[in-house]
Amino acid sequence: MNRGRPADLPPGNYQRPPRRVEVAGVDVFGEDGGLLGSYSFDVANCSDRLKADFASAFAAATEQGGRWRSAATCATGARLIRALLRFVATTRKPPQTLSQLSEAHLMSFALSRHNGARESVTRVLRPLLGDNPSLRKDARRFLMRRVPRGDYSGTESYAEATLLDIQARAMRTVSMARHRIETNIAALRGEASATISEMPLWLLEHLAQHGDVPRTDGGHSKHQELIRQLGGMSAVAACLFPTYIEVGAAAVLLICKQGWNASVFATLNLPDPVEDIPDGGLSDAPIRTVHLQKPRRGHGHHHMTNTLQDLGASSSGRVLAHIESMTAQARSTMASLGVPSSRLLLGRTSKQTWEGTFWIEGLPRHAARDWGRAVGLTGADGAPIELSMRRLRRTVVVTGDRALQQSEAVRDEVYVARDAHTREASAPTIELGLHDAVDHADAFMRVRIGTGDSVESLAAAIKVSVKTAEDLASGALDTPTGACLDFEHSPFSNDGPCDVSFLLCLSCPLAVVTDRHLPKLVVLHDLLRELRSAISATVWENDWADHWQRLTDLLDRYATDAERGQARLRCSDRDRMLIDELLHRRLDI
Repeated sequence: MNRGRPADLPPGNYQRPPRRVEVAGVDVFGEDGGLLGSYSFDVANCSDRLKADFASAFAAATEQGGRWRSAATCATGARLIRALLRFVATTRKPPQTLSQLSEAHLMSFALSRHNGARESVTRVLRPLLGDNPSLRKDARRFLMRRVPRGDYSGTESYAEATLLDIQARAMRTVSMARHRIETNIAALRGEASATISEMPLWLLEHLAQHGDVPRTDGGHSKHQELIRQLGGMSAVAACLFPTYIEVGAAAVLLICKQGWNASVFATLNLPDPVEDIPDGGLSDAPIRTVHLQKPRRGHGHHHMTNTLQDLGASSSGRVLAHIESMTAQARSTMASLGVPSSRLLLGRTSKQTWEGTFWIEGLPRHAARDWGRAVGLTGADGAPIELSMRRLRRTVVVTGDRALQQSEAVRDEVYVARDAHTREASAPTIELGLHDAVDHADAFMRVRIGTGDSVESLAAAIKVSVKTAEDLASGALDTPTGACLDFEHSPFSNDGPCDVSFLLCLSCPLAVVTDRHLPKLVVLHDLLRELRSAISATVWENDWADHWQRLTDLLDRYATDAERGQARLRCSDRDRMLIDELLHRRLDI
């Protein structure tokens, strides 16, 4: 982020343009003071009062500091409101005002929509009406209910090979467009002997000045046959201006490099001029600063910057420079026509848009998808795929080595952990980790569990002779924490007599625990809990934590709470005294 740079302030006599808030149209202005759009709620057969209530609520949500601050969000909200107004107008008792809109109306409207759009009713209307004092309690309760997270199957990432293929194809499209436009501009300047399309220079000059071919007063081309021979108006305009799908390719390429949301392209302007940023002489590569707006980050957090460095042919800084060059002539022509634009993504279509212009500013809604269809994108299995900006960004975030426009925690929990390709690729690592955990658990707690109703079954359970099982059942092999099968050959004493604390019996392969030992173990667990509250955390971790964990795991696996309670009552005074001696280390050799 640039430091010490003064903010861009409006002139001293600046006044915010008057805002129209009517049923026929609610004007919404962007952060730069420009008109984002005008949205009408004049739906037939619906109460005028109800339409006015919704128009006022929409105006409040889209004002400065409101929740809806992007053109895409405003358009989505307006479409849903109009659909709701049309729906309630057909119900048996249509509401006449917002205060008559009930939970039944909202629920019926949600159920009338296809599965993928039902949750959007709550998500869109909650910020619009949730705090409106006119809304009924049951309707507010419906809007405030928790909406389960949607199925992420539709937004799983692409395979990494598919991502690389998409990036390479987008780079090829942008490079070809830039080369074509730069070559024709060079021809206009007399720097090249011919244009790529063999277009007459006089027609190229007219296109550069007017953004169009010569036309009659009726709007028809004066040179229709020539235009047809050159491939039509689309081919002619493409000589100097990026096409609709080339704009889509440029956005795709930037997402592949930076992982931006598609929403940022609506307000993405040219980067700041190249500046000398001190880096200790580490690099002479140009660094460009791009200003992004992300309305969903919340009021006061919309704006952020990214720095892109030109480190070579495929670097993000070089890609940015290529796109800027590709759109330079469109920017120049628009300025000469009195409609200047500072947007990074510009282009021209052969047909007027719904806004009544031939110019493209930002990213058209389906341009990236249509580019993918035009170049024939395929997946790792060779089958055609439909390009999704959402999936593309998820792929970039998941396959990258760092967070992009989110925290590391959000990247790990929301993107990486939920991704099928990540889970699949991580399976061998997870399996190895589980094996290590099992091995560690075996080494951590190796005590044998003796069960059985007879001496023979006990001997079979712990794999010892019947004679040893008889000694075990009689108590002849008992220790303060269980029983020992071979005190003279301890694994802790180089196969000699055992000389370690009896607390380590739970980690010894020669130790055995039966139901007869449960009372002592329960009392030992109780006393360890009391001890933990009386000593420092450091002493606990160093001297007692491992013993506590082994005993806790043993009791959790082999004794219910009821069984522990009964065992606690059966513990004799002699056993309690023995456990107390053990904890005071009086039994250590």
